[in-house]
Amino acid sequence: MDQVRIARFIDLQEAQIATGLLQSRGLTVYLQNEQLGALDFLIRQAIGGFGLWVRQDEVALANAVLSEATAGPIELEPDDEMEPDPYAPVGPAQGWVAITLVFLAWLFGAALFWTVAISVRLRRLPGSVSLSGIALASAAVLGGTLAAMLLLNFLLKQHLAY
Repeated sequence: MDQVRIARFIDLQEAQIATGLLQSRGLTVYLQNEQLGALDFLIRQAIGGFGLWVRQDEVALANAVLSEATAGPIELEPDDEMEPDPYAPVGPAQGWVAITLVFLAWLFGAALFWTVAISVRLRRLPGSVSLSGIALASAAVLGGTLAAMLLLNFLLKQHLAY
C-alpha cells in the first residue's frame, strides 16, 4: 500500500511522541530520517526534519488522533498532598553558593599544602629528597582537590538529608 506523509517535525522528541501515539492506536507508522536527523541539528535542517508517514487508508484516523493530541493544554488537578522532592535539583542561587564554597575550599587547601611543601623544601633535612617545582604544584593541587571533595561531600549530605 502507498504511504502518505501527514506531518513534519523539526524536533526528534516531538516526532517520536507523535509516532508512539499513532502506534498506540494501532496505526502503521514510519518516521523518516530518524537516525540521520538525530546526529546533528544542521543535518536535521538540511534534510527537512522528520517526516511522519502512514498508510493511505489510515490518513484520516491519523490526522484525527494528532489533532486531538494538539487540541490544547491538558488541565491537571492540583495535588494538595504533594510533598517536596528531596532529590529535586538545587536552585540557581544555592548552586552558585555551593560552587563558590567548593572553589574557596580548593584554594584554601592548595594554599595550605603549598605552604607545607615549601616549608619542607626549605628545611632540607639530611637524607631527604628535595622537592621540585612539579612536586610543589602537585601537592598544592592535591590539597585543593582533597579540601574541595570533603566540602562537596558535606554539602551533598546536607542536601540529600531529609
